[in-house]
Amino acid sequence: MKKWWSLVIEGKRMRSIDLYYQHRIDTRVPIEITNLPRFLPENLRIENNKMLYERVSAIAVKKGCTPSQLALAWVHHQGKDVVPIPGTTKIENLQQNIGALSVKLTPQDMAELESPLASMTQVYALTRERDTLRREQNKRSDATALLKEKDDIITQVMEEGENLSKKQVVQESTIRKLWAQIREFEEEKKGFISKLQAEENKVENLKSKKAATEKLLQETIEKNQSEVAIQKEYYLNALSVAKEAKAVAEARVK
Repeated sequence: MKKWWSLVIEGKRMRSIDLYYQHRIDTRVPIEITNLPRFLPENLRIENNKMLYERVSAIAVKKGCTPSQLALAWVHHQGKDVVPIPGTTKIENLQQNIGALSVKLTPQDMAELESPLASMTQVYALTRERDTLRREQNKRSDATALLKEKDDIITQVMEEGENLSKKQVVQESTIRKLWAQIREFEEEKKGFISKLQAEENKVENLKSKKAATEKLLQETIEKNQSEVAIQKEYYLNALSVAKEAKAVAEARVK
């Protein structure tokens, strides 16, 4: 039976990560709770949980999912015969768990997720080896140098994990700032769109007024032309009558 580490977020307020084994289905193999890694003191330390939580949260932001969905997606990617067992009593949590099926992880994502786990597993293995050597120290006087070597390796790995956690905090801060800038740009974009819409409305209003003015002007011109034509005809008729009257008068004088 193969065993896989899985990351599962334990509550939004606790901000901690529960480490537990995902067993391949095999009812013949007994499981002793006291031997599960999730209950070992090394894995219950707050700094270990915090480091893992920060790593998972940062990667979840990049993948556009929740930390718990990312954790389940990581288990799904371990193999077709690996079965995640997320427990929940709420429909919304079940729907969120189902959403983990759509989270796709690349080999780079898997490596980034598993790097802190590998460090902790190495620390756990080295710690057990160190404790074994200490128990045998009374029988083997030459184990002192080896113990020191293992202690140094453990210290080095722990320091690397701490440095990694610090870098992750910086990256998270940068990501938060970038998201804040994106939100500001979105707000500015909305403002520009509103102003543009207002200007477009003004232009449409001016176009309507211009069309109405042009129509009124054309109607006025046509009306004036009609009145001028009527007056012209009137005066031409009057002039013709006057000429006739003049001709009659001149004929009488002769």
